[in-house]
Amino acid sequence: GDSVSVWIEGFPPVADIGAVASITVFFENTRATVSRIRSSTADRTVIDIVTPAVADEGNLTVAIYRSADPSSTAVTFLHLFTKASASLAVDRASTAGGLVFEATVYGFNTLPLESYTTMDADFGGVSGAVVGMVSSEFRKAVLLVESPATSLTGQVTLNFTSRVFSGSSAAPFTFYPAAEVSVARPSHGPSVGGNTIVVEMTAFPITESPSDL
Repeated sequence: GDSVSVWIEGFPPVADIGAVASITVFFENTRATVSRIRSSTADRTVIDIVTPAVADEGNLTVAIYRSADPSSTAVTFLHLFTKASASLAVDRASTAGGLVFEATVYGFNTLPLESYTTMDADFGGVSGAVVGMVSSEFRKAVLLVESPATSLTGQVTLNFTSRVFSGSSAAPFTFYPAAEVSVARPSHGPSVGGNTIVVEMTAFPITESPSDL
Protein backbone atom coordinates (compact mmCIF):
# COMPACT_ATOMS: atom_id res chain seq x y z
CA GLY A 1 0.00 0.00 0.00
CA ASP A 2 3.00 2.36 0.07
CA SER A 3 3.54 4.70 -2.86
CA VAL A 4 7.06 4.50 -4.30
CA SER A 5 8.49 6.76 -7.01
CA VAL A 6 11.12 5.14 -9.23
CA TRP A 7 13.55 6.91 -11.59
CA ILE A 8 14.75 4.61 -14.39
CA GLU A 9 17.60 5.69 -16.65
CA GLY A 10 17.97 4.27 -20.15
CA PHE A 11 14.48 2.74 -20.11
CA PRO A 12 12.62 2.64 -23.44
CA PRO A 13 10.46 5.79 -23.41
CA VAL A 14 6.68 5.56 -23.20
CA ALA A 15 4.94 7.67 -25.83
CA ASP A 16 1.68 7.98 -23.89
CA ILE A 17 2.38 8.59 -20.19
CA GLY A 18 -1.30 7.96 -19.47
CA ALA A 19 -0.89 4.33 -20.55
CA VAL A 20 0.17 2.90 -17.18
CA ALA A 21 -0.52 -0.63 -18.44
CA SER A 22 2.46 -0.30 -20.78
CA ILE A 23 4.79 -0.85 -17.80
CA THR A 24 4.69 -3.98 -15.63
CA VAL A 25 6.21 -4.29 -12.15
CA PHE A 26 6.74 -7.42 -10.07
CA PHE A 27 8.02 -7.72 -6.49
CA GLU A 28 9.47 -11.22 -6.86
CA ASN A 29 6.34 -13.15 -7.92
CA THR A 30 3.81 -10.56 -6.76
CA ARG A 31 2.56 -7.99 -9.22
CA ALA A 32 2.44 -4.35 -8.17
CA THR A 33 0.28 -1.50 -9.44
CA VAL A 34 1.75 1.24 -11.61
CA SER A 35 -0.37 4.19 -10.51
CA ARG A 36 1.26 6.89 -12.63
CA ILE A 37 3.88 7.54 -15.26
CA ARG A 38 5.19 10.98 -14.32
CA SER A 39 7.45 11.43 -17.33
CA SER A 40 9.24 9.36 -19.94
CA THR A 41 12.12 10.39 -22.20
CA ALA A 42 15.07 8.62 -23.80
CA ASP A 43 17.16 9.56 -20.76
CA ARG A 44 14.81 8.86 -17.88
CA THR A 45 11.39 7.44 -17.03
CA VAL A 46 9.75 8.26 -13.70
CA ILE A 47 6.88 6.13 -12.42
CA ASP A 48 4.84 5.74 -9.23
CA ILE A 49 4.26 2.24 -7.88
CA VAL A 50 1.88 1.04 -5.17
CA THR A 51 3.64 -1.77 -3.31
CA PRO A 52 1.80 -5.07 -2.91
CA ALA A 53 1.19 -6.91 0.35
CA VAL A 54 3.88 -9.53 1.00
CA ALA A 55 4.15 -12.32 3.55
CA ASP A 56 7.59 -11.64 5.03
CA GLU A 57 9.85 -8.71 5.76
CA GLY A 58 13.22 -8.29 4.06
CA ASN A 59 14.61 -7.32 0.66
CA LEU A 60 12.70 -8.33 -2.45
CA THR A 61 13.89 -7.99 -6.03
CA VAL A 62 11.71 -5.63 -8.04
CA ALA A 63 11.53 -6.11 -11.81
CA ILE A 64 10.23 -3.36 -14.10
CA TYR A 65 9.75 -3.84 -17.83
CA ARG A 66 7.75 -2.72 -20.83
CA SER A 67 4.69 -4.96 -20.97
CA ALA A 68 5.08 -5.55 -24.70
CA ASP A 69 8.75 -6.56 -24.48
CA PRO A 70 9.58 -8.06 -21.06
CA SER A 71 12.72 -9.95 -22.05
CA SER A 72 14.82 -7.05 -23.32
CA THR A 73 13.60 -4.13 -21.21
CA ALA A 74 13.74 -5.47 -17.64
CA VAL A 75 15.50 -3.49 -14.92
CA THR A 76 15.74 -4.61 -11.28
CA PHE A 77 16.41 -3.19 -7.82
CA LEU A 78 15.86 -4.20 -4.18
CA HIS A 79 13.02 -2.97 -1.98
CA LEU A 80 13.05 -3.51 1.79
CA PHE A 81 9.79 -4.53 3.44
CA THR A 82 9.39 -4.07 7.18
CA LYS A 83 6.59 -5.40 9.35
CA ALA A 84 3.97 -2.82 10.22
CA SER A 85 4.21 -3.48 13.93
CA ALA A 86 3.97 -1.15 16.90
CA SER A 87 5.96 -1.05 20.13
CA LEU A 88 3.99 -0.04 23.22
CA ALA A 89 5.42 1.46 26.41
CA VAL A 90 2.39 -0.07 28.18
CA ASP A 91 0.55 -3.05 26.72
CA ARG A 92 -2.30 -3.40 29.22
CA ALA A 93 -4.83 -1.17 30.94
CA SER A 94 -7.99 -1.20 33.01
CA THR A 95 -11.36 -1.29 31.28
CA ALA A 96 -12.04 2.05 32.99
CA GLY A 97 -9.90 3.73 30.31
CA GLY A 98 -8.01 6.99 30.57
CA LEU A 99 -4.46 5.60 30.56
CA VAL A 100 -2.07 7.69 28.43
CA PHE A 101 1.03 5.92 27.11
CA GLU A 102 3.59 6.08 24.30
CA ALA A 103 3.27 3.92 21.20
CA THR A 104 6.01 3.71 18.57
CA VAL A 105 4.56 2.93 15.14
CA TYR A 106 6.59 1.77 12.14
CA GLY A 107 4.06 1.38 9.34
CA PHE A 108 4.08 4.94 8.00
CA ASN A 109 6.41 7.18 6.06
CA THR A 110 7.55 10.39 7.78
CA LEU A 111 4.54 11.97 9.52
CA PRO A 112 4.34 15.70 10.32
CA LEU A 113 4.16 16.23 14.08
CA GLU A 114 0.79 17.93 13.80
CA SER A 115 -0.63 14.95 11.88
CA TYR A 116 -1.45 13.09 15.11
CA THR A 117 -4.95 14.59 14.75
CA THR A 118 -5.43 12.40 11.66
CA MET A 119 -4.47 9.20 13.50
CA ASP A 120 -6.94 6.61 14.77
CA ALA A 121 -6.26 4.06 17.51
CA ASP A 122 -8.63 1.10 17.36
CA PHE A 123 -8.58 -1.19 20.41
CA GLY A 124 -10.27 -4.32 19.11
CA GLY A 125 -13.16 -2.34 17.65
CA VAL A 126 -13.28 0.32 20.38
CA SER A 127 -11.91 3.74 19.50
CA GLY A 128 -9.17 5.16 21.67
CA ALA A 129 -7.55 8.55 21.15
CA VAL A 130 -4.20 9.71 19.79
CA VAL A 131 -3.58 12.82 21.89
CA GLY A 132 -0.13 13.83 20.67
CA MET A 133 3.04 12.96 18.76
CA VAL A 134 6.40 13.00 20.53
CA SER A 135 8.64 12.52 17.49
CA SER A 136 8.58 11.44 13.85
CA GLU A 137 11.15 10.14 11.39
CA PHE A 138 11.12 7.89 8.33
CA ARG A 139 8.84 4.91 9.08
CA LYS A 140 8.93 5.59 12.82
CA ALA A 141 6.71 7.85 14.90
CA VAL A 142 6.13 8.02 18.66
CA LEU A 143 2.51 8.74 19.54
CA LEU A 144 0.74 9.53 22.79
CA VAL A 145 -2.32 7.30 23.06
CA GLU A 146 -5.20 7.24 25.53
CA SER A 147 -6.96 3.95 26.21
CA PRO A 148 -10.77 3.93 26.00
CA ALA A 149 -13.35 2.79 28.51
CA THR A 150 -14.63 -0.57 27.34
CA SER A 151 -16.48 -3.71 28.35
CA LEU A 152 -13.85 -5.82 26.58
CA THR A 153 -11.48 -7.90 28.68
CA GLY A 154 -8.49 -9.93 27.56
CA GLN A 155 -6.20 -9.43 24.59
CA VAL A 156 -7.23 -7.35 21.57
CA THR A 157 -5.37 -5.91 18.59
CA LEU A 158 -4.48 -2.23 18.87
CA ASN A 159 -4.41 -0.96 15.29
CA PHE A 160 -3.14 2.46 14.21
CA THR A 161 -4.27 4.04 10.94
CA SER A 162 -4.46 7.54 9.50
CA ARG A 163 -7.37 9.22 7.77
CA VAL A 164 -4.88 11.07 5.51
CA PHE A 165 -1.63 9.10 5.24
CA SER A 166 -1.22 5.54 3.96
CA GLY A 167 0.03 2.82 6.26
CA SER A 168 -0.95 0.97 9.41
CA SER A 169 0.70 -0.43 12.51
CA ALA A 170 -0.56 -2.90 15.11
CA ALA A 171 0.31 -4.58 18.40
CA PRO A 172 -1.45 -6.77 20.97
CA PHE A 173 -3.04 -4.97 23.92
CA THR A 174 -4.76 -6.41 27.00
CA PHE A 175 -7.68 -5.04 29.00
CA TYR A 176 -8.23 -6.18 32.59
CA PRO A 177 -11.37 -5.46 34.67
CA ALA A 178 -11.46 -2.16 36.51
CA ALA A 179 -10.68 -2.51 40.21
CA GLU A 180 -13.58 -2.20 42.65
CA VAL A 181 -13.78 -1.94 46.43
CA SER A 182 -15.68 -4.96 47.70
CA VAL A 183 -15.29 -4.43 51.48
CA ALA A 184 -14.14 -1.51 53.65
CA ARG A 185 -14.24 -2.03 57.40
CA PRO A 186 -15.01 -0.27 59.50
CA SER A 187 -17.18 1.80 57.20
CA HIS A 188 -17.22 4.82 59.52
CA GLY A 189 -15.00 6.52 62.08
CA PRO A 190 -14.31 9.73 64.02
CA SER A 191 -13.59 12.95 62.14
CA VAL A 192 -10.28 13.37 63.99
CA GLY A 193 -8.90 10.48 61.95
CA GLY A 194 -6.38 7.91 63.12
CA ASN A 195 -8.56 4.88 62.37
CA THR A 196 -7.10 1.90 60.54
CA ILE A 197 -9.40 0.74 57.75
CA VAL A 198 -9.14 -2.58 55.96
CA VAL A 199 -10.04 -2.31 52.28
CA GLU A 200 -10.57 -5.32 50.04
CA MET A 201 -10.54 -4.78 46.28
CA THR A 202 -11.26 -6.98 43.31
CA ALA A 203 -9.29 -6.90 40.04
CA PHE A 204 -6.60 -4.68 41.59
CA PRO A 205 -3.10 -5.12 40.12
CA ILE A 206 -0.75 -7.22 42.23
CA THR A 207 1.28 -4.84 44.39
CA GLU A 208 4.56 -5.85 46.03
CA SER A 209 4.95 -2.99 48.50
CA PRO A 210 2.76 -0.37 50.24
CA SER A 211 5.13 2.23 48.80
CA ASP A 212 3.76 1.37 45.34
CA LEU A 213 0.32 2.63 46.33
